[in-house]
Amino acid sequence: MPGGKRHVAALAGEKEALGANWKSAQCVTSLYDSYIQVQKENEQLREDVRRLEQSELLAKIKEPEDTKGDELEQEIRLLRSEKLRMEETHRLELQKLETRAASSETQHQQLVAKYHERFEFDPLEAKRAAMAVKTMQNTLQNVVLEKEEIGIRYGELKEQYRKFHNEQVDIVRNLKQQVKTLEQQRVKNGQQRVVNSLANWSTNKVQNAWSKWIELTKEKRRYEENKQVMATLERKVDDRVAKVQYTEFFKWLSPPRVYLQSTDEYSSLKRSSTVKFAATMMIFEMLRNCRDRVRARLPEKFIKLFKQNKNWRKYYALIERKATELENKLRDVLEEREQLIQSKSELHKRHQLVKDKLESSQQNTKNVSKLVTDWKKKLVKWQQELDEKDQAIAEKTSELEKVATEFERYRLIVAS
Repeated sequence: MPGGKRHVAALAGEKEALGANWKSAQCVTSLYDSYIQVQKENEQLREDVRRLEQSELLAKIKEPEDTKGDELEQEIRLLRSEKLRMEETHRLELQKLETRAASSETQHQQLVAKYHERFEFDPLEAKRAAMAVKTMQNTLQNVVLEKEEIGIRYGELKEQYRKFHNEQVDIVRNLKQQVKTLEQQRVKNGQQRVVNSLANWSTNKVQNAWSKWIELTKEKRRYEENKQVMATLERKVDDRVAKVQYTEFFKWLSPPRVYLQSTDEYSSLKRSSTVKFAATMMIFEMLRNCRDRVRARLPEKFIKLFKQNKNWRKYYALIERKATELENKLRDVLEEREQLIQSKSELHKRHQLVKDKLESSQQNTKNVSKLVTDWKKKLVKWQQELDEKDQAIAEKTSELEKVATEFERYRLIVAS
């Protein structure tokens, strides 16, 4: 501001004037001290002359006049010449000191007049000081208002941050619940897969056991039949062999006994929900047919006769239907697994989005805190500047008072 610059320039001029006044005062003080010292030296010389005169008188009284008269006269002449020389030197020094004192007094009067002209008779100094004080008060008031505004803004930002934090906590809680639900579904699906795997494994085991049992049964039957044939050949005659062959022929032509013909048993088989039961019933029917068709010695004949049974076709169709149902269930489980994977990826994206929002909110909070800290530092700095200005004004006032007292003291010294 122009007023502030003028005030600073005036203060600099005042400081220069005070330095010049102080130098002039120091010069006057040194001159006065020199003058006092010369007077003391003059008094000391006079005292020495008086002592010498007294010593000369005593010497004249004590010593004979004829022996020391010449020496005393010579000493008196030397002392008188020394006294005249000292008086001349004292007179010259006194003239120099008087000249310097007169010039210092003239310079002092000029500086005092200049000081009165610049400081005491300046009508605008009070207005400048009042304007400077008013400017400082306005600046302080603006700083206080700005500080209050920053406090209000900080409160709003703090409330917004609290709101964002609560939203983040809710989102995290919901995500945890969804993850827990997905984990339960995953465990349930895993258990279901284990159950299905066990069912398939048990079915395979039963089928393998059945195939092994067929092989063992074939071997045993072959051995028994061979043994029976040998015993029959040894024990019976040829006509009995013809009868046995005739009987076996009619057994081959007779239809197989049907198992599970009642509606209750068939409905219970139809209501069965696992493949294990159907496989068990099929194996039981195969064993039943095996007991009925024990005369079928070749595997090809056994399979041909077994496929002619309508119960086998029912069980086979039921097994195919159950296998189709299990395949559909497996497809549904796979589709549900894909959906769960997609939902998991979506939840992961939402979690990442929430995490990014949280990071941005934390960054905004840090920026706001940084701005508040900067404004606090600025306020402290402005307060320090105001304190420094107040301290400078107080120092200038004390310096002016000291200079005024020094001027009064020097005036008294010069007047005396």
